[in-house]
Amino acid sequence: MSGIPFPGQMVEVDETMDLTRPCGAVFIDQHGDILIERACTVEPILDKLLSVRIIRNEEYQDIKNEKTANKQMRALLTGPIRSSGDRGKQILFQTLKEQQPLMMEDLGVA
Repeated sequence: MSGIPFPGQMVEVDETMDLTRPCGAVFIDQHGDILIERACTVEPILDKLLSVRIIRNEEYQDIKNEKTANKQMRALLTGPIRSSGDRGKQILFQTLKEQQPLMMEDLGVA
């Protein structure tokens, strides 16, 4: 089975895997370019991240003011998500699963 494992799911482990990081954080790091390329609606994602304090109001406005969804996603990933570390990446991952399930499924997330 391909894709990102669920918490508690059995997976094959090889020596290149970083088992100390949450799977969502690894996914965001590995698929950032694809997420930027395929972004279509970023504002609801920003709303969720603002509500859980991953981004601040100023960052929300700055990202929202970007002219395209691709630029918004790039600004989100290279700014607040990068600085929020694995916790922010894990929350973004969960948010994408909730709000963009078909895209995430297409990227191998069950």
